[in-house]
Amino acid sequence: MSEPEPNNVSADPGENATRAADRFRLLSKLIKAVPAEVSWCWLLVVLIPPVAVVLADVCGATWFYGKGLHETIAIPVLAIATAAWLGRAVWERSAFIGLVAAQVVVFLLREIHFGWTKNGVYVLTAIIGLVGLRMAWRTDWKAVLPRVDWRLVSALAVTVASYAVALIVQRRAFKGIPGEERLHIAFEEVLETGAHLCFLASAFVRTRRKASEG
Repeated sequence: MSEPEPNNVSADPGENATRAADRFRLLSKLIKAVPAEVSWCWLLVVLIPPVAVVLADVCGATWFYGKGLHETIAIPVLAIATAAWLGRAVWERSAFIGLVAAQVVVFLLREIHFGWTKNGVYVLTAIIGLVGLRMAWRTDWKAVLPRVDWRLVSALAVTVASYAVALIVQRRAFKGIPGEERLHIAFEEVLETGAHLCFLASAFVRTRRKASEG
């Protein structure tokens, strides 16, 4: 039986305050590193679905943005993404990757259209987010920061942005734009499919490290 992990909570308030300050400094360093390290040009991928809808509409290819087609595509794409992320979580023994896999499962359940998932997806996503924040707070960023895979962070940023834009479109934020009323469902469905595909592709993004880095 393995030894229990030592309790990191000290009885000395001053020591606890120092540790908390150190965590804030390291998290601040991580946040400051994001703009410099993340490939923001990847966010242009978010524009592909709406541009594709406009082109399909101009060409008369209305089948491309049919709601039924994209609802049919969503389930197998997310099922494969779930398997890929779960496999990666097990292979890398990463709790963070495990949380990402859990989020894919949440989206998969939503696409299967279980009755409780309409609002449950937001509750489960919030829970996953809170667990992620708790993990971030307890992480030794001094050791982890040099090993952050920024290509993966970039890919996940594109995925998050894609879902965010799809949600904004769903809320009719662009209803003042001519033609939006006719095509807003098409934009929403194709954007969601694009986000699902980004989630799937992200599972295979990995920075090739030099041999000296291990």
